[in-house]
Amino acid sequence: MSKKAFVFSLICGMFLGGLLFYVDEIVVQSKQIVDNYRELFREEPALNVEEITLYEAWDIAYNYAQKWSPDAKLVSLESNDVGDVSIHQKDKDKARQIGHDGRRASWLAFFTSPSVNKQLSVRIITGKVVSASEDGIHDTFLPTLTTKPIIDSPEMMKRVKESYPQFEGEDGKGTGYRFMAHGDNGILMAKVAGAVSVKGSLKTAIITFNQKDGQLLDAQYFTDEGGARKWQDF
Repeated sequence: MSKKAFVFSLICGMFLGGLLFYVDEIVVQSKQIVDNYRELFREEPALNVEEITLYEAWDIAYNYAQKWSPDAKLVSLESNDVGDVSIHQKDKDKARQIGHDGRRASWLAFFTSPSVNKQLSVRIITGKVVSASEDGIHDTFLPTLTTKPIIDSPEMMKRVKESYPQFEGEDGKGTGYRFMAHGDNGILMAKVAGAVSVKGSLKTAIITFNQKDGQLLDAQYFTDEGGARKWQDF
């Protein structure tokens, strides 16, 4: 990560190459060059796998951030594959089922603080913080989250399966089912990432919830047929 900018990956689709979603990056930096990166904490994650929900990851990350700065606000929280040793302990078919119950072993949270005038990243693996670092500056225009989503990730998965039985876990660009919470124009959004089969080929897919009322907003898959990259409803 650059020490002159703290890059927040806010979701507009699934990450490629082992990340969570395709992204529009919001680079938060001062008008002057800054170099204030500092690693706060790091330890080796446990080898045992403990998978937790979005709510549980939220609480763990938030408690750490409050010790860093009492006015810290959450920008985004996402599950991902980094440090999840269970992925390599399963065959391909079983790995695609990781997250089917709304639980993941690895989570990454971003916070911002006006009093510290920095941003904080917190990585959680197997139910505890394993690394944290600060960098950048506080940006008053950065959307932040003040309350948890109205439904936790297990309930998201339940509703997804009821409404979209064709939705399945992915293997390749990401593994299994993944989860994200972030703000979008003042609305708390939550997303579940996975895949759908289109003409016999698995396509990266994302289902979005409005977390003010828990309602499904849309379900789309990503396609780049003919060189035209776009999202389509399913």
